[in-house]
Amino acid sequence: MSRLSLFVDRENGLGAGLNLSDPNSRLARYFVPMGHVLATAIIAVVFIFLNFVPLNHTDVWAHLKFGEHVLDTHQFLSGETFCAFASPQTASGNYCWLSQTLFAGVYRLGTWFGGADLQLQMAYGADNLRFLHAVLVSLRFALLYFAFRRVARSGLVAALGLAFVTFISVGSLGVLRPQVIAELLFAAILLPLSRSLLSLRATILIPLVMALWGNAHGSYPIGLIMLAIAWIARFMEVTLGPPPGLRAVKADTQLRRLTLTIVLSIIGIAVLNPDGYRVYLNTLAMAQQPNVILMDEWLPLWSPNTVVARIAFGVCVGLVLFAVIAGRHPGYWLTWLMLIAFGGQAVLHQRGVIWLFMIAPWIAMPHLGDAFARYRPASMVSVPSFRKTLVVGMITFIAAMWSLPLQRLTSGKAPELARSVSDGTPWVQAFAITQPDRIADAPLTKAIRKTFAEGRFTGAIYAGDTLGDFFLWQLPSPAPIYMYSHVQLFSSDQWQRYTLIRDCQDSWRKELDRARINLIVVRPAVEPSICQTMRTDANWTVVTDEADLTTKRDPRNRLFVALRKVPMSDVAPQ
Repeated sequence: MSRLSLFVDRENGLGAGLNLSDPNSRLARYFVPMGHVLATAIIAVVFIFLNFVPLNHTDVWAHLKFGEHVLDTHQFLSGETFCAFASPQTASGNYCWLSQTLFAGVYRLGTWFGGADLQLQMAYGADNLRFLHAVLVSLRFALLYFAFRRVARSGLVAALGLAFVTFISVGSLGVLRPQVIAELLFAAILLPLSRSLLSLRATILIPLVMALWGNAHGSYPIGLIMLAIAWIARFMEVTLGPPPGLRAVKADTQLRRLTLTIVLSIIGIAVLNPDGYRVYLNTLAMAQQPNVILMDEWLPLWSPNTVVARIAFGVCVGLVLFAVIAGRHPGYWLTWLMLIAFGGQAVLHQRGVIWLFMIAPWIAMPHLGDAFARYRPASMVSVPSFRKTLVVGMITFIAAMWSLPLQRLTSGKAPELARSVSDGTPWVQAFAITQPDRIADAPLTKAIRKTFAEGRFTGAIYAGDTLGDFFLWQLPSPAPIYMYSHVQLFSSDQWQRYTLIRDCQDSWRKELDRARINLIVVRPAVEPSICQTMRTDANWTVVTDEADLTTKRDPRNRLFVALRKVPMSDVAPQ
């Protein structure tokens, strides 16, 4: 009996002489190599995983609020009018409106299945967003695989690159935010840039992708930087020869097409954004906003709380250096310029590591492809075959069957809100304020009924970290939320007052009184100081303290809720 291999089809006959790997077969156009099988398996695992990950309690809720505003009013954002403590005169910027509207539309589509039950509406809406998240990430991974395959000239190496992206980004994969769409568009630009010569079609498609990016997320300058680096790298290759000379620059087709692409992209972003050319000014203002600079994710890598980002950065840089050594090539201009640019901005802002997760394997692929071609044993030659195509189809079918829509369709069961959203989402606390009759037995509902004369909560809410976003989404505007994650929409003074309370600094109690804060909802793992103080404060009632609640495995999802015993009325004017 002949030995079977995953890479070489040794027994490829079927039935009456039908050859499943014959390149002259009528089915040859449907044959795929082993790299496609491995990549499909990786994407399927990620897709299924994301269909089971609850919707995280991040800034997605504030983005939903903004998107609903666009859907309801048919107007773009103009200043912050949703929070009583924000600065109304602050320019909100419309570089995320497309993502926000998409999220809001997909969520509302789900609520239609919930009938009149608000919790069921929210569960269906959250499940829709979870499915959208899985689709967006899967599409990004598919584009990355084909981009890697082009530059590595090997599907197997490209699949390994995709596995690397999965491993290095596993900590951020489960978070849905507009940046997920930006990452998809980033991969969409990498694909045409992976050709040695940019196609004429790409000179039109890339500017369209950039225009979408300029309306989907404020990180669109990353795309322009990537195009600029590709231009500079090509310029250096042409001018430094052989044969060297500036005359070759004018005649170089790649440089001309890259120049046209960059110019059209810059114009397209400005023309197709609601803010026009001011979108660039608004983006720059947001990046330089003092509150943003002080956020953890914008801190440089040498800051104390960036250990995980530093490790990820080191792994990405190590991959590139290993690839250059293994490929026995000093590296291309594009390799080092991309590494310097994306590595440098990651060092300055740890959030930039996200882009390094994709660019590092991409610039490593040509070198790894050379090494693989040199050392690959003959038994690992992947012959495209229809058998592998069937395996790809089978994997895709299995992944589709585990998708949330088909799970709901086949099981016939309605989703549970507690499973659809993260167990750190303060939906019970928000419903105790907006819909107390629906959760009458909740601890906070009972405490509010006992504390407030009319049984309805009044005053302001201090919600730490990203918890405020959910209250902003649930409460009528302007919501009395002291702070939420979009800190660029608040004054520097308001941010300082927020940190005063967060860190229990001098006179922080006076600030609680001044702002008429009657409810505190925080996470003990994130804000331990305020929790420890409130436990012994005679003026406050601890309603919920999950600091030691082991049923919530992630300490970051455990909540602490305190209610003022003698409420202060109204909300302090800002």
